[in-house]
Amino acid sequence: MLSFIVFMILSGIAMVLHYTRFQSGVFRTLQIACGAYLIAFFGSHVPAVLKVRELDGDTDWFFAVSENGLLDPSRAMLTPYYIFAVLALMVHVVLGLRTVLLAHNVQEKLVNRIFNIGIFVGILVTILITSAMFNFHVSTLLFTDK
Repeated sequence: MLSFIVFMILSGIAMVLHYTRFQSGVFRTLQIACGAYLIAFFGSHVPAVLKVRELDGDTDWFFAVSENGLLDPSRAMLTPYYIFAVLALMVHVVLGLRTVLLAHNVQEKLVNRIFNIGIFVGILVTILITSAMFNFHVSTLLFTDK
């Protein structure tokens, strides 16, 4: 898994350097920006995880957000870091899918519809994960007796 992340970081750097040499449209520019953010995220997150694991610490959900979630004042600075990481990953994947579909001659109208649905799902996933990071549980809201 670590080698996969290292490969993503190195290939991502090469792709950012390659594609920033050319004038790009909105979709490519957004893909480059999301990719660059993911490079920075993984470049800082992975060493932190490895350091904690070296000290025999747990690197689970509570490592990232603490037992009180990001409501813990010592974790507040991580809020945008994690929110943008989730959103950047979702947008980056959807934009990659858009590029592949267009390269396979799928009609642009259909590709844009798939893109819009993918972005909507990405935003929804980001909201759900962010809610969990703040200790808000949708299941508690939906499945408790009132």
